[in-house]
Amino acid sequence: MSASVPAGASAGFSLVETLVALAVIAMMSGLFFDSIGTNANLSRTVAARREAVLLAQSLLAAATAPSDSRNVADSGSSRNLRWRITRLSRGGDARDGGIPLEEVRIEIADRTTGRPLTSVHTLRLAR
Repeated sequence: MSASVPAGASAGFSLVETLVALAVIAMMSGLFFDSIGTNANLSRTVAARREAVLLAQSLLAAATAPSDSRNVADSGSSRNLRWRITRLSRGGDARDGGIPLEEVRIEIADRTTGRPLTSVHTLRLAR
């Protein structure tokens, strides 16, 4: 005995099955585009931090150079980054062995948002 097909039915997909398939495709594409957007934002953040670290290293080298380190400005900006150099006296008393030190701190922030990106510190002999 074989199953008989009703008179008006066809052997293809129904409208409900097609709508379910389209809903699944829409959800998957939404998740895909969301992950692409997140990846692009993270890529921009990493690039900004890399640029900030390179600027901080360059400023630190200039600020701690043996000659003319006082000619480096205490603050400024470069492209979309704002930076500040702070110099603090450390040591120099008998407790520290009498060695006068200077802490050089460089802080880099995003110029538009003010969000800190990186900070580097070092100690050097004071002059």
